[in-house]
Amino acid sequence: MYGNIDLISGVLNGLTAPANEFLFNAIENAVIHGGSLKNVYIGAVAVVLVMLINQIMMSLRNLVSEYTDNSINIKLSKILYKKVGNLPAQLFENPEFIQQTGKASWAVSGVVLHFINTWLDIFIYNGAFLVIMGVYLYQLEPILVIPLIITFIPTLLSDIVLPRIHDNQQDKIRLLEMQESSYYSPATNLFDTRMFGAFYHFYKLIYDVKHLIFKAKRKHNIKMLLIDFGLNMTKVIGWVVILLLLFRSLLNKTISVGAFSAVLTSVEMMFLNVESFFRQTGIGTMWLGGVEHFFRFIDLPDGTKGSNTAPDFSRGGIESVNISFTYPGSDTPAVNNVSLTVKSGETIAIVGENGSGKTTLVKLLCGLYKPDSGTVFV
Repeated sequence: MYGNIDLISGVLNGLTAPANEFLFNAIENAVIHGGSLKNVYIGAVAVVLVMLINQIMMSLRNLVSEYTDNSINIKLSKILYKKVGNLPAQLFENPEFIQQTGKASWAVSGVVLHFINTWLDIFIYNGAFLVIMGVYLYQLEPILVIPLIITFIPTLLSDIVLPRIHDNQQDKIRLLEMQESSYYSPATNLFDTRMFGAFYHFYKLIYDVKHLIFKAKRKHNIKMLLIDFGLNMTKVIGWVVILLLLFRSLLNKTISVGAFSAVLTSVEMMFLNVESFFRQTGIGTMWLGGVEHFFRFIDLPDGTKGSNTAPDFSRGGIESVNISFTYPGSDTPAVNNVSLTVKSGETIAIVGENGSGKTTLVKLLCGLYKPDSGTVFV
């Protein structure tokens, strides 16, 4: 339904120019040539109806969007949480995997929805408008298709050049912001930082990173403003070319005064829709990265499926037979060929040096981790 509303809105926007032409021609005929006012009334009603229905469609679009967005978000969240529950627990010890999980969660929080909505806007709403305008201009006079093409040039440049510059710079700024964030936790823990005399050390680190972020953003903003100014000047040149072509067609009497006025009033809408087309394309490409993070996470191999309930340790002891376990990315086993029996009601202590595998062994005995070899009996 969301796509149907976009299609209707795009078509109605495209029909605005023909409706305006009919109205302007009817007014010219009535005022200058003493024609009937009937066509003026018909044209006025047509223009008002197009505008009214378009506004209704836009309001309905917002209403439907809220419902569908919530529905899709709930379904995606269920898929993500189910996947998290099926993954081996030891993966969550890996910082890179935690980062990958965060990216997938970020995608579910809105990225996938933005991606879907953006591409619907591109292909249905803007696509319908541009196709109808192209056909309308071509049937008036083929050369008038040139204004539509001209509107693409500066917009195409702005939406290809600017996003690339923006993304490259944002990656650098994002790294600095992550670095700044990592300093905040120890800096705000006043007890530890003041106790060990590290408060001013972290304070200086935060200050230095903030200064680098400010310089990077200022440099980036100046560059973007200069490029944007140059592209806006290109748009002004495009406007001049469009006016010259319209005047040429009008003086050659290949288009009517009504068509001239209709196209002239639609030029701004053409610019806006073409800009929206390429801007949404750039945004859709940007969101694509988040969508890829989500599907890459969903495609991770699941762990061994077991019971969703915790083991019942009250019925007996725990016995491990030759269990071994190695963390992903490590060549050294954290637990190597360990056999251990803990009887029901028995209390034992597992001691050893830091990093000797005590915590890992407990997680294996509790069933949080699955051993690479050997067996744990409860």
